[in-house]
Amino acid sequence: MIREQILDLIKMFYPPRLVIHSLYYLVYGGDGLDWRVTYTGLYSRRLARIIDQLIRSGQIKICPNDRLVPPDHECPNEEFNSIEIIEKAIKQYMIQETIKKTI
Repeated sequence: MIREQILDLIKMFYPPRLVIHSLYYLVYGGDGLDWRVTYTGLYSRRLARIIDQLIRSGQIKICPNDRLVPPDHECPNEEFNSIEIIEKAIKQYMIQETIKKTI
């Protein structure tokens, strides 16, 4: 499930690895620990392994600017650093998804 969520985020936002590595996935739920993708700004080795597996399996590729994209898409060519914009977009998306799940 986490792998699919990461892949979906990459397909939607083309984030740099730095942003994906800022996702943390262990939260405490009503019935104990639960694995979810949530934005907290902490580095996660497990997410790093998932990203590496996705790269090795050819499901995503790394662009020269460290952006992660689907293999059939071209790397974004930017003249400015878009990390903050992407980070905010992912954060907002994840907040909306959390709200949907709680309603």
